[in-house]
Amino acid sequence: MSNRINLFALTLLSSVALPFAPALAQDAVTIVLNDEPRTLEPCQSVSADVGRVITQNVTESLTEIDPKDGSVQPRLAASWEQVDPSTWRFKLREGVKFHDGSDLDAADVVYTLGRMTETALGCTTYTKMFGNTVLTATAVDPLTVEIKADRPTPIFPTMMGLVHIVPEGTPKDAVSRAPIGTGPYKFVSWQPGEKIVIERTDGYWGEKPEVSGATYIWRTESALRAAMVGAGEADIAPSIAIQDAADPETDFAYLNSETTRMRIDMMTPPLDDVRVRKALNLAIDKEGLKVLLGDDVIEATQYVVPSINGHNPDLKPFPYDPEEAKRLLEEAKADGVPVDKEITLIVREAQYSNSTEVDEAMMSMWQEVGFNMKMSVLDVNNWYTYLNKPFPENRGPILFDQMHDNNNGDASFTAFYNYAPDGLSSTVSDAEVGKLIDEAGAATGEERKKLFQEVFRKVHDDLVADVFMFHMVGYTRVSPRIDWRPNISTNSQIELADIKFRK
Repeated sequence: MSNRINLFALTLLSSVALPFAPALAQDAVTIVLNDEPRTLEPCQSVSADVGRVITQNVTESLTEIDPKDGSVQPRLAASWEQVDPSTWRFKLREGVKFHDGSDLDAADVVYTLGRMTETALGCTTYTKMFGNTVLTATAVDPLTVEIKADRPTPIFPTMMGLVHIVPEGTPKDAVSRAPIGTGPYKFVSWQPGEKIVIERTDGYWGEKPEVSGATYIWRTESALRAAMVGAGEADIAPSIAIQDAADPETDFAYLNSETTRMRIDMMTPPLDDVRVRKALNLAIDKEGLKVLLGDDVIEATQYVVPSINGHNPDLKPFPYDPEEAKRLLEEAKADGVPVDKEITLIVREAQYSNSTEVDEAMMSMWQEVGFNMKMSVLDVNNWYTYLNKPFPENRGPILFDQMHDNNNGDASFTAFYNYAPDGLSSTVSDAEVGKLIDEAGAATGEERKKLFQEVFRKVHDDLVADVFMFHMVGYTRVSPRIDWRPNISTNSQIELADIKFRK
C-alpha cells in the first residue's frame, strides 16, 4: 500500500508541486510543512506552525531548554539569579543587535513582557506560560532586568525560554507577519499561499551557522511532502504519516512531546453530564486506531507525557466498552439529558499525519453507540477561532480535536492554560482544580509534583474533561544531503543552526 501511495505522490509531484517548489540552493534548505502559518508573531511562537519557522532562528529567548536533558541554558541572558521567591534578575549578553541594527538592552525585555499582555495580540505564550500571574519588569541598568511576579515562581528561568524578545517599539495592536529578532536568521519575505523565506544575517552575536537560509513551503498531503524530499525538492518534511515512512535511509521515528485529545465543551448540554463524557471515552477503540498512528503511540490518561514533572503514573486509560457507553447514554436520557442533540466534532485540516482518518474513525465509533455526531474540518485560521476564549457564540455542543506540545519539563505549561477556570483554552469551571493549579505553580519539589498529579487525577477520574487519546510518535523524512535528526522539540521548532551538510 505504501509503495502505491508513494508512486501516486511522485506522479502528483511531477505534475503539481514542481512548478511551486524552489530549486534547492547548495547551502540553503527547503522545509515542507503541513500547513501555512497563520502569522509569524513572536508572541505566538509556542504554536507549532509559528515556532517551526521563527523559534531560535529569527527570534530568541533569554534562556533555552536543552532537548536532550531538559536543562535550562543561557541564550540572550548570560546569567540569572533569584532575588527572592517572586523576583528574578537576568544579566543580558553584551553586543547583541536586532536585525534592524538596534542594540538589545533591558528596556527591550521590559517592553516585550508588557507587550505580551496586550489583548489585541491574544498572546498564547503569556497565557500558556504564565497563566494569571502578573509580572512587573524593571530595567536595573542597560544590561540588567529584574522581573517580579505577584506570587512565588520557582521555575521562572524555564518559563523565560519561551518568551521571544522583540525590540522596543514593536507594534502592540497587531500580530506580526515580518518579525524582527536577534537570531542568526532574518525575515526576508512571505508570499501568501506559496512560501516564507529567511536568510542568515551578518553580525549575529553567536556562532555562524552553516545553513545560509531556509525556504518554508506547505503541502497538506503527507505522501506529497515525503515525495518532495525523495525527489530532491525539499530537505525536511518534519511530519509525515507512518505509511509514508518506508525508507530507513531517510525516514526517522522519534518520541515527541505531543499529546492528542478531544476537548469536551463541558459548558453545553449534553456534554455537561459526566455520564455522557464517560460514554465518549468508552466508545473509542484506541488499540484499533493505532493502525493509523503506529504501534509506538501510548494511550494517554493526561495531557502531559510521562517525562513531565507532575505526570500521574497511577491513572488508567478508559477501556473500550461500547456496551457500557450505550448504557450510560440510556441512563442519562432517562434523566432528561438531551443525549440526542447533535454534537459537532471540530477538527483541523492536516493537524497531524492521518488526523482526518483518525477523526472519521472516532466519529463512526461514537455514532455506533448512539451519539448524534457531525464533523467540521477547518483550515488553520478557522480552527483557531475555537481554540481560545472567547469561544464562538451559539456554537452548540463541541468536541475539539487538539494536539498539545509540552517539552519543557513541567506540568505548569499545560495545566493552567487547559484546565484552570481562567485558562484561555479551558472549558473547565471547577474551582478546586483552579486552586490546586495555583498551589502547584507556587510549590517546589515533591509537593509541586503531587499537586499537579492531583490536578490530572481530578481531570481524568472526576471531571472526565477530555476524550483522552495518545502520546504521539513523530515520523520525519530528511534529505540525504543534510546531517540532521529530529528530536523531542521538532514538532515545535527546527533550529537551522543544528543542520549541517554532508560532505
